[in-house]
Amino acid sequence: MSTRRYLAMLSILAALLLGLTSCFYINVPSPGTSTPANAPSSSTTPATTPTAPSGNPPNTSSAQLSVNSFSAMPGTIMAGGASTLKWDVSNASEISITPGIGSVGSLTGSMVVMPASTTDFTLTASNGANTITATAEVVVFAGGGLPIINSFVATPPSIFLGSSTLSWDVSKATAIGITPGIGNVGPTGSLSVTPATTTLYILTAANQAGAVQQTVQVTKLKLPIIANPNLPIITKPLLPSTPTPITTHIPLPIPSITAPFAVIGLAVQVDAPSYTGFCPKTFNFTGVITANSPGTVTYRWERSDGVISPLQSATFSASGTQIVSETWQIWGAYSGWERLHVLTPNDSLSNQASFTLTCL
Repeated sequence: MSTRRYLAMLSILAALLLGLTSCFYINVPSPGTSTPANAPSSSTTPATTPTAPSGNPPNTSSAQLSVNSFSAMPGTIMAGGASTLKWDVSNASEISITPGIGSVGSLTGSMVVMPASTTDFTLTASNGANTITATAEVVVFAGGGLPIINSFVATPPSIFLGSSTLSWDVSKATAIGITPGIGNVGPTGSLSVTPATTTLYILTAANQAGAVQQTVQVTKLKLPIIANPNLPIITKPLLPSTPTPITTHIPLPIPSITAPFAVIGLAVQVDAPSYTGFCPKTFNFTGVITANSPGTVTYRWERSDGVISPLQSATFSASGTQIVSETWQIWGAYSGWERLHVLTPNDSLSNQASFTLTCL
């Protein structure tokens, strides 16, 4: 090997050794020195964002706020009496009742109130984003004493065909009813009745002091017997003394008076003329059809919203009364009526059984 080539190889080897020495000098600490405990590492861990602790109250502003119910029971009291307010609310952060109560602490609850006069209580519920209200009325009758029946009459008081109308006006009563067959009614009103026989109706009005009653009679007249002046007079014929043709007066048979088959009475009543409460509500209607003889009656139910039922029939084996019924389910506040319409044997309309529905 030549001297020049040998020297070149030594130069390359020296350079390699110098590079290795520099590497170890950078990465390996010198003897007698130490790396500080807080010296940064050659690799870093990405920073993380702290998360909120669990257990925080839910954000009710995004939930559906609703007042499921708010009512006063009873809704009518005498002065000095008490009523209980009840409520059920969903997804509210604040609930208050006015007047005179203020904030209430629970979504559901009840509270006894004793208003001195008729009061509309208002419940206000909010969740930060929305606010809704609901009301409940407590009617207060001022002064003590028994209820007062201002009037209770039947017009007309006697009927032959058709119906009579009961009308009433009552003060200071928390409960009013009429019997037989009618039930609870409001403080003022009227109702058509068609009794099959003479009937005594009793109105009862009550409050915390007691109850009072008043009666009215609807007289059912009977079919009158009418004498026929044109019927022949029965006489004994005279026999002649000479043989001549004999002529006798033979009386005609007395005809029986039979009225044609007809509906002579028609009435409808509803079980709850005025209702305040939870919806939907089903109203029950009762119809009374009175016929004068055997036959078949065809009829239908007609409603204030324009709905007409399919044609129905009632068969009478003799004169008398038959009861028919109908129901109507309503989902929201509404005032309306339902009636009977007889198509055969004679076209007749009953009274309109009216009602009012208030939803809580």
